[in-house]
Amino acid sequence: MRSTPSCAVDDSGVGSPLTANGEGKEVSHQPLGEATSSGLMKLPPELRNEIYELVFFQEEDDDDYEPVDLMHPSTPSKQLLLSCREIYREAKGIYKEAYRAFWEMSDFMIEDVSDMPETMVGFQRRLREKDVELVHHMTMYDGDNGRLVYSEGVWTEYGPETEEEDGEEIVIEPAGNLAKQSLQGMPAAVAFDMEPFGKEGPVWKVHLCQGLGDEDQVKLKEAAKGKPLGLAELLGAVQYCRGH
Repeated sequence: MRSTPSCAVDDSGVGSPLTANGEGKEVSHQPLGEATSSGLMKLPPELRNEIYELVFFQEEDDDDYEPVDLMHPSTPSKQLLLSCREIYREAKGIYKEAYRAFWEMSDFMIEDVSDMPETMVGFQRRLREKDVELVHHMTMYDGDNGRLVYSEGVWTEYGPETEEEDGEEIVIEPAGNLAKQSLQGMPAAVAFDMEPFGKEGPVWKVHLCQGLGDEDQVKLKEAAKGKPLGLAELLGAVQYCRGH
């Protein structure tokens, strides 16, 4: 019986599937080689770690930096990780750190909300909840020179002619079955319900900062600051951006 080569790596422990053809389907990874070891393992451990970090972490050049397309994210490649069992065991922790850093540190964008899915199922097919929860910054465009900018729990709305300093801040709270957590201490009078396209009943509450006193604005932003972005809130933002 033929023995399994060392490079036949099971990547189930990495916890960060790649997507194929933009459809969110997990890719089954095949061994990339038949060698039982890698020449990389002959290098000193310190040098190997530097190589792993160079391969997995994405360097940012402020002059050439471009936002990441949320629906087609270029996450760190697994090719080196899956080239050899020894490398997999040694480097998987660094890969996980790089994968998480990609989602936490990148500025994401949605170029045109009209191209986005219209249902939660559509979003779940394209994106993973645990990835979206790590996102801190995002800009989505409505296709008509308007945009929503997300930063640390708060969205800022800009019309086609809105100056940068005049954006209107809002907080989008999933309600009903989509709610992960309730926003405590929220000034209830400034909230209004929003319905999804093609369905009945309110699904999101949108809280407006505009017109609030300073104290209520602080309450609103503090309540939003600790909540992670999720697929439900992202879909609500897309629907809001489409309708405003």
